[in-house]
Amino acid sequence: MIYDGSGNILQTNSLLPPHEWTDEFKTRLAEALHIKKSEIRNHESITFFDVIVTNPPFGSKIPIKDKNILEQFELAHIWENDKKTGIWTITERLQSSVPPEILFIERCSGLIETAYYPGWMQRSRLKRIWCDKSYGEGFYLPSQMTDLYPVPEKHISRLADCDMDELRLKENTLLLTRSGTIGNISYVSKTLQLCKTYSTGLWQLHGLMEARPWSCFY
Repeated sequence: MIYDGSGNILQTNSLLPPHEWTDEFKTRLAEALHIKKSEIRNHESITFFDVIVTNPPFGSKIPIKDKNILEQFELAHIWENDKKTGIWTITERLQSSVPPEILFIERCSGLIETAYYPGWMQRSRLKRIWCDKSYGEGFYLPSQMTDLYPVPEKHISRLADCDMDELRLKENTLLLTRSGTIGNISYVSKTLQLCKTYSTGLWQLHGLMEARPWSCFY
């Protein structure tokens, strides 16, 4: 990758306790986020990001066994269930090993305050019921979100097994494709908002244009 450093692309093992991140990494991270390096203390004080786009490292063959890493995460502890109340309670005992994607998702939830969307844990597909345009809504694909005047090729029935309102575009929203061509970004303009219903192949990030200059963790 040809890179001049202006994009603030940093690399570290994010599962390590933050106080073990290298001094160079913490210095550059603090500069990029406009915070003091001393604020990067531990796993409970790293809520610095507005948007997280991630591809968790999956793999049963690469479990995390380091106690120093595991003790940071609630999901790395052993939980006990009260059979009478059904309530689960965390214990101080650690599991012997945990798949990295489990810890990674918990780490991400600690890096962001709101609007975190773990896509692999959500239903990413819907049962589409196509119909005549008189009985449904125009259904647009992620590849069409950069078109000035997109035209739907199909129409989805209002009887489809999904929350249609979640698929409708809203003002002041950034769109980010998450399947097919990943990472394309667009903004919901007046003409795009008229298109209403879009595929589940993209994220809708609400309210970010009104927020402070935002940062992204990958």
